[in-house]
Amino acid sequence: MSRLPTVYATMLAISVSLPLSAGAINSADQICGPAVNPCNITSNFSVDDGAVLDFGTRTVQILSGGRLDTGDGTATIKCGKFVSETGTNTALKIRGPNGFGSTDGGNLVLEATRRCSDGGTTACIKDSECDFGTCTSSVCSLDRKRLCLNDSSCNLGNCGPTVCTKDVDRICGSDSVCDVGPCNLTTRRCTQDATVVCFSNTQCNFGPCALGDPRCAADLATPCLNNNDCSLGSCSVEVCTKKEASAYRECSTDGDCFDGMCTVGDGSVRLNGKTDAYGAEPGSISVRAAGNIDVLQDITFHATVRDFDGGFLELESGMGSVSVGAQLRGSGGGLSQGGEVDLSAASDITLAGQIDVNGGDFDGGFVEFLAGRDVLISNNILASSTSGAGLGGEIDTSADRDIIISSTAQLLTNGHTSADNFGGDGGPQSYYAGRDIDEGPVVVMQGDGALPDGFGEDLYFESGGDTKLSASISARGRGNKGAGGSIATDVGGVLLTTAGSVFSVTGGESGGGAVEMFAVGNVTHGGLIDGRASSNGTPDSVLIVSEADLAATGDILLDGGPSGGAKGDIEIEACRINLNEGVLRQMAWGC
Repeated sequence: MSRLPTVYATMLAISVSLPLSAGAINSADQICGPAVNPCNITSNFSVDDGAVLDFGTRTVQILSGGRLDTGDGTATIKCGKFVSETGTNTALKIRGPNGFGSTDGGNLVLEATRRCSDGGTTACIKDSECDFGTCTSSVCSLDRKRLCLNDSSCNLGNCGPTVCTKDVDRICGSDSVCDVGPCNLTTRRCTQDATVVCFSNTQCNFGPCALGDPRCAADLATPCLNNNDCSLGSCSVEVCTKKEASAYRECSTDGDCFDGMCTVGDGSVRLNGKTDAYGAEPGSISVRAAGNIDVLQDITFHATVRDFDGGFLELESGMGSVSVGAQLRGSGGGLSQGGEVDLSAASDITLAGQIDVNGGDFDGGFVEFLAGRDVLISNNILASSTSGAGLGGEIDTSADRDIIISSTAQLLTNGHTSADNFGGDGGPQSYYAGRDIDEGPVVVMQGDGALPDGFGEDLYFESGGDTKLSASISARGRGNKGAGGSIATDVGGVLLTTAGSVFSVTGGESGGGAVEMFAVGNVTHGGLIDGRASSNGTPDSVLIVSEADLAATGDILLDGGPSGGAKGDIEIEACRINLNEGVLRQMAWGC
């Protein structure tokens, strides 16, 4: 096919239809004609609730003056590449009046797909979406969504079985079958059906047996008008074992189930315009892309009132990387829980902007990273409770290669103190790297319990290669009634804790926490391990194990308080051990 003349292609790029009316749109063609590529949006379009804007393989660009407004409803955008270039102005407005005097967030799914190399029109964001399994399954000839093993699997019995009138899923032949009592007041179960909880005999009686809603006897989820509706033909249609767009694909060989690789087209997303889904009840945003996802302006999906949890954000790159250079704000209200952020990429995840999923009384939020190569973090992740006695949230990070945390990043999953002086516990953090973990010297990681009685949580580091920890890491019980949590490493190579690094699991009268360091290679401890307990609490223990050699120049503190409380236990195992005088002195206190 010949290329279009340059002048004509330019005309297509700037051609945009205005909205047909003041009403909301529900198709891509109401924005741009089907031949316009790229589709440049330079005015405001309101999108109908439930609309699917399918641009096929075309590029969609929201430029200066442009906006897509989905209100508080649900919308889906499908295209071959998506770009917003409105700067600090909102490009995607996913919020609107809820009909009750306030504004709620909506729900947006944005998919920038490629095409499978052998599949023609098959859309994909990763190679696995071009593979529909093997040609080894069958469906009924009159219901091609129903898997079957033989012809009898397609016969669902007679239409209209008699059922108990108070439990239409309970088939019966007589009224007596509907009475599974009496109620055993000791076990609180019906004597003839222990799956039914009861507090009186009447709760074990499901009424008279009668003809219920017409359904097939062998599958009560299938409605029917007559017996023919329950006969779904023969088990004769061969299909692939995996569904394609919620349906099974017909096939004759395994080759019919494989569409090659997800390589045709761009499939990237660039968000250089604000995305807003915040509200009294915030919304959800799911961005799935075959190529890279670059976030250059803020995405907001936080609660604006105290009663609602934070919103939800998913950024998934099936074949590329995810890079975040702006704030992702999904915090919850003061009486609720923080939101959730899920980032996944076939390649790298780079976080240079702050994530805020702080919560309230019902705990901090949840953050997950899943990278096929590296995770690079240089800004804050805030997942603490900020009111009441809420617990800290959770941070889970997994990289097939390296995890590098640098700059002044603070990763916080702390609990909070309530007005009536109860402390929430800290939240867990975990870091799994297939190769190396490296944390910079001004990084702060905290999973602390709040004053006066909150407990620290567990912070865990596992690497297949080397781990270098220069950060300040704490799982403290900050109050005089609290307890420390645990900090643990499982390192497949060399473990180094540098001078200036801190592992703090201090606690109060409920005790200090535990530090466990394990490495296959050499261990060098140059920082501070602090497991002391105030208020005469009992420190726990420090265990350092190397399958090679160990050298320690840093301190290990396991005092039991200023009034001569008990000391904690220190155990060190290695082929060769080299300890300086200061470490030996601290060990003597703990032995």
